[in-house]
Amino acid sequence: MEKKQGLGMSPRPSGEHQMVMIMIASRINWNLECTNLLATTETELTGTNGRAADVSVWTINKNGDMHRPVLTVEVVKDKASFDYSYQSIMEVFEKRKTIEESYIYNYVTDVWHRVDRDGSLYEGECYSELLKINMEVTLVRYKQLKGKR
Repeated sequence: MEKKQGLGMSPRPSGEHQMVMIMIASRINWNLECTNLLATTETELTGTNGRAADVSVWTINKNGDMHRPVLTVEVVKDKASFDYSYQSIMEVFEKRKTIEESYIYNYVTDVWHRVDRDGSLYEGECYSELLKINMEVTLVRYKQLKGKR
């Protein structure tokens, strides 16, 4: 039986899940060059042994340290992992008031969802006001490797 994917998950995700996470984080970091933001993978959001988003974007303070999370992305492959990630995002929204945007990306169906603090879901919406990018651009290389267009 395969474990659920998402925030606070163990054991580690599949190779494809890891590939999607790193592609998203890498492209966000490339777009964020010369800003005070940094994208990371699997960084705890709610304290020791707490929730860790697949991808999170953090502000960087004047000392160059990660200061506060402002955006999260969860990577999923099916309805069960989607539901788990959605619930986890809502828990993180409750504990981390600094998070401005959250997204869920299903790499099997190639569908993005924006998740708002009030629990609203917006299928197909992936433009980040915070980052000023369409999150689709974070997956260009992944889609090239997988032969997807």
